[in-house]
Amino acid sequence: MRTKRRLLAEGTSVDVVIRAEDADLQASDVKASHNRLHGTIKERMYLLGFVKCLVELENGKEIVVERPLATAGGDPKPGDAVSIGFSEEDVYVFERRVGL
Repeated sequence: MRTKRRLLAEGTSVDVVIRAEDADLQASDVKASHNRLHGTIKERMYLLGFVKCLVELENGKEIVVERPLATAGGDPKPGDAVSIGFSEEDVYVFERRVGL
């Protein structure tokens, strides 16, 4: 994963945060060398002009991807495989602290 926001030593345990609206949801056949996650749509919700998709990643974790309804044409359905991309500027990295 690449970011322009904060650099930490290799091997450091981190938490990575990407705002739901900064993620780019695409069909699973999109290939990229970095900043791309793969998963399956679990749920899709329409809420106040937005489409929110709950995605289960390959590692079993879940994330939410959000985008305006106007750009949501052809949204994937639950069960569809997807690829989620994001720019280096949209990745926030925090050193993981134990016991907080």
